Amino acid sequence: MERDKELEKLKLLMSAMHSNGMIEPLEWEQELREGAWLLLHNEPGLDREEWRQELLSQYPTEVVDTFGTDPAQAFAAMDDWWESETYEDENTGLCETYQGWSLIFANEKSVMVFDELSRLKLKLSRLGLLKNLR
Repeated sequence: MERDKELEKLKLLMSAMHSNGMIEPLEWEQELREGAWLLLHNEPGLDREEWRQELLSQYPTEVVDTFGTDPAQAFAAMDDWWESETYEDENTGLCETYQGWSLIFANEKSVMVFDELSRLKLKLSRLGLLKNLR
């Protein structure tokens, strides 16, 4: 019983350190973070429940490795991710919670606009690099 409490405290501490950027996520956790974002991008309009189910379906090993084997704790941790864990899109620099990304990717039109923004930002950065070379 005491050991379970200590383990739970350690998990909370590790989670806080991850959330505050104090330690880098493990490889499988990073894969899960990217996959969680891609689900929202590639399947516009997903709500929290659909997102959780898709995570479990497409990334079962990473979900267990990241959130553990207890279903109640895993679902609670995924809900925490949805509401408060942020993901930064490397192409645009936008950083949102997964819930925020779900709003950005609410429908196919909004995904198209986002993708165009991403392409334009890449073009502008390339132009800036070319300008600096002259």
